[in-house]
Amino acid sequence: MDAKAFMFRPEKPALSTVPVWLDSVGVPLQFFNKDALKEIVGLVGYPIRLHPSTENLTNIEVAKVYTVIDPRKPLPEAVCSTQRNGFRKWFRSNKPIFGGLLETHVSSANAGSIINRVFPGWHYECNYEFSDLGKVWLLWHPSVSVSVLQKSLQCITCSVRLPFISTELVVTLVYGSNHRKERRELWSEISFLFSSSPISHLPWTVLGDFNQILAASEHSSPDAPSSSRGMRDFYNCTLSANLSDL
Repeated sequence: MDAKAFMFRPEKPALSTVPVWLDSVGVPLQFFNKDALKEIVGLVGYPIRLHPSTENLTNIEVAKVYTVIDPRKPLPEAVCSTQRNGFRKWFRSNKPIFGGLLETHVSSANAGSIINRVFPGWHYECNYEFSDLGKVWLLWHPSVSVSVLQKSLQCITCSVRLPFISTELVVTLVYGSNHRKERRELWSEISFLFSSSPISHLPWTVLGDFNQILAASEHSSPDAPSSSRGMRDFYNCTLSANLSDL
């Protein structure tokens, strides 16, 4: 039997995972936080951590996330955000001169530069005295006169004079806690505000995200279980503060 020599050269297996820094441009400010960016990057890979410039918001032009991807799959050129386009269209159409942003996830050191970039020339007040990440931002155009009356962890209350309305009014901008115990502190604060001056004799609107519904029918999933105690607490607050749900 003849002896034959065989040569075997094993092929290197194709890489199935590669860690890379993914750069995303054009990311809306409200998505510049860990949870939102990981949701976005999760569409193309497994997010590990944010780049310091992204986490600290020192560069809001590019969002950088260290991500494990599959190099065999093509990366998308864009991720569409209807929320971003919808907000821009609404802002251009309605031209608001007063409002607020909630749960911004922005440090106090970066707040001023970001607000000046997004709302150039506008004035603002935030509640960093009570929250390191500024849960509530109050924003207004220079044509509006605003005087802050009270701040807390979950709301900012101010008197407002709009250029086209002679009547002064009071606005409370709210971002309610996810925890019922802390929300009960918010309900007590709103009830107290109602009896205080100057709110007691001026038109008053309370708006924002209460993180609580008044009725089970208001839930985005009607069949989902709701806390009757939480709804009752909120309802009692509206009664004691003489507020009507709109």
